[in-house]
Amino acid sequence: MAEAPTYKNWIIAASLTSLADDPDYFDKEYCLNGITLKPSNIKFWGESIDIKKKQFILGIILDFPIDNIDPDLLRQIVRIVLIDTLGESTYNHYIEDFIVHSKIPEDEEIFELYELKMYLEEL
Repeated sequence: MAEAPTYKNWIIAASLTSLADDPDYFDKEYCLNGITLKPSNIKFWGESIDIKKKQFILGIILDFPIDNIDPDLLRQIVRIVLIDTLGESTYNHYIEDFIVHSKIPEDEEIFELYELKMYLEEL
């Protein structure tokens, strides 16, 4: 970034790209203040969608109990994983918000995190 040329009325910025193409990505461990989370621990469903904006509110479920985990810390680590999975641009384009649930809903089709990009783009 420091070496990027300057152009009038241009802002050059770096953004995170998807890490999901790495075959080992979904087994990578994210650790934050005592919480360890692998992308393979996350499942999701489309909680709601704004069709005009093509933005989703995702329902998120983890494969371990979350009742004793600080909800703000949990949201922070899940957000990091989602951004790394999709890349910053795709995340900002498609994800309006997400809700981390403690129980799997009975009436929703649940997807693995590796399916998220395809799920969002096929709308």
